[in-house]
Amino acid sequence: FGNPAGAGCDVWLQMDRQHSRSRLETPASHPNPRLHFWFAVTAVGLASLLRFPWLTWYSVDFDEAMSLHWTRVPLLTLIPELLTVRLDSHPPGYYALLKPWVALLGRNEVGLRVFSAAAGVLFVALIFRLGKELGSPRAGLMAALLAAVNPALVYESLDARMYMLAGTLVLAGGWALWRGVTRGSRVAFGVAFVLFTLACYAHIGAAFAIAGIGTGLFAIRRRKRALGGMFTLGMVGVAYLPYALNAWRASGIRGSTTFRQAPGFLDLLGFTAKWSLFHDAPLARWMAIGVSLVVWGAVLWGLIGGTGSRRARGWVAGSLFVPLLILVILSRREPLLQPKLLVITTLAPLLLAVSLSPRAWVAGLLLVAELWGYGALWRPAAQRENWRVAGAYLSQHVGPHDVTVVHLHYYAEALRYYYAGELITPFGSYLTRYDEVADGLAPYLDAEVLWLVQSGTENTDPNRLLESWLAQRYPLVTEQYPNHITIKAFLLHPTGFSPLPGTLSLQLHYRDGTRVTGVWLDATELRARDLWLHPPSNWLHVTLYATLAAYELTLEDEAGRVWGRALPRQGPTVQVKPGEIARLDYDINLNPETPSGEYKVVLRVKGANGYVPRVDNGNDYAILKRVRIVPSNTIELWAAGG
Repeated sequence: FGNPAGAGCDVWLQMDRQHSRSRLETPASHPNPRLHFWFAVTAVGLASLLRFPWLTWYSVDFDEAMSLHWTRVPLLTLIPELLTVRLDSHPPGYYALLKPWVALLGRNEVGLRVFSAAAGVLFVALIFRLGKELGSPRAGLMAALLAAVNPALVYESLDARMYMLAGTLVLAGGWALWRGVTRGSRVAFGVAFVLFTLACYAHIGAAFAIAGIGTGLFAIRRRKRALGGMFTLGMVGVAYLPYALNAWRASGIRGSTTFRQAPGFLDLLGFTAKWSLFHDAPLARWMAIGVSLVVWGAVLWGLIGGTGSRRARGWVAGSLFVPLLILVILSRREPLLQPKLLVITTLAPLLLAVSLSPRAWVAGLLLVAELWGYGALWRPAAQRENWRVAGAYLSQHVGPHDVTVVHLHYYAEALRYYYAGELITPFGSYLTRYDEVADGLAPYLDAEVLWLVQSGTENTDPNRLLESWLAQRYPLVTEQYPNHITIKAFLLHPTGFSPLPGTLSLQLHYRDGTRVTGVWLDATELRARDLWLHPPSNWLHVTLYATLAAYELTLEDEAGRVWGRALPRQGPTVQVKPGEIARLDYDINLNPETPSGEYKVVLRVKGANGYVPRVDNGNDYAILKRVRIVPSNTIELWAAGG
């Protein structure tokens, strides 16, 4: 039988090699699987708490309005239309999957967004599971906590667009593919094919992410399983080819690269690190550089010396860096990067890489930073195009003889969600000449006031032709600034129309012949601070019906101290006959520190030698109306302090 001791040693060495190999094949598991389950439940519960209660916080923006538009289109029309990339640059998958959610819950903010929120919560559950398999239970938990709080993932979970869905499908497909190549499961390969194909037909960025995942197959030692994974990805490419060819042709001839960037690789790395923790929260340059170094240092630590097998870390590395490189290369042909694209291509492997770090406090440090970035999501300035506030303002202020013009035409789709009045969209393309403005507005210039609503003017009208044409001819009634929107009203006809409903009749006569016959205020109770239109101070709009004169309007307390004053505005003056009553508009800008209480809206007429006295009592002032300033609410005080 030879040497028994030597034979025993050989057996021991063979067992040790098998143990080492199995340790590389399957990461060590925690001895308490029930604890893993409750970790997952905690992370998923946190993700749900940070998403579902906030579905109505953001106003529906233009992109979401387009999602709503496509849910109205029959499925058999939607799919062929979008496959040709003529009317929308996105594939039809997301819109098709959104239709049943909207049909079930209604065409409201919840019905639009709950699909994305559900995908965001599922993302957290998936990253827990994948992190556990690639590294350790601790890595899975840290990845899930980072994903639950991550500002970019929360933000996109509250956006009725395809980015969160595509990112979740890529993550799910990556987990299925990993199971296929580590366990040789044909079912897992089939599931990966379905999920990856759906992801590609949700957003083109999924193709870049899948290419990164595919590089990880080269780290698989078992060639047969690696070939199975490559075959799966090849079939995904074949299934995606009909749309991909059309998208490639369209990208070469598309004239607009609106909101897209063509970054260098190092620039993209820096932006990815900052954006992944803080989203759009402002950071000083030195802080942004510091964040980039910390994030990528944590990533490299996790990839080089972290938990899990080498091939698992190689899989994560390929998934992280290859899509970024593809974005840089393709952007040389046409700017391609939109920040939200990183939700699909980058965030999952970045969070996994950090969580693989051998020290849990590294991920904990980034979790604290994410909490700061998460808080910034709820500042009023973080709102997208605030069509909700724009619609509310127009509903209150557009008169019965006014006209509302939206530029460019497609923004009307979002405004109609909140505004029931008629919207005019005379311009279907970018303006290049003043005569285009004149021709487009000609049918509507018999109105009393023209309300001009614009968004994205840096792209739709960079030379401000439409606004300047109106400003050169008509006096400004008011200007308001909801997030990423401009509302300006121009007085086309100061006479010939009846006073606004609710106008208070007056009989004020001054010794120089000035007369005031009416006043209209847009509020009798308001806060001193404003969050949505022109922070930090609120405005009180006053419409006078009077003869032309130099009027001064102030908001005063009982002691005569001034807490608000009409804004000075330059531009064309109202053209009326001497002594004729005309409509005159003013905005009183309030001091944001105005205490709560009752105040007087005071009118004075400026003359050559000071204020002009009234005929009836000789006073040089008139109290038009009284208004009440109410306390700011908690959100306003919090935002002001921020």
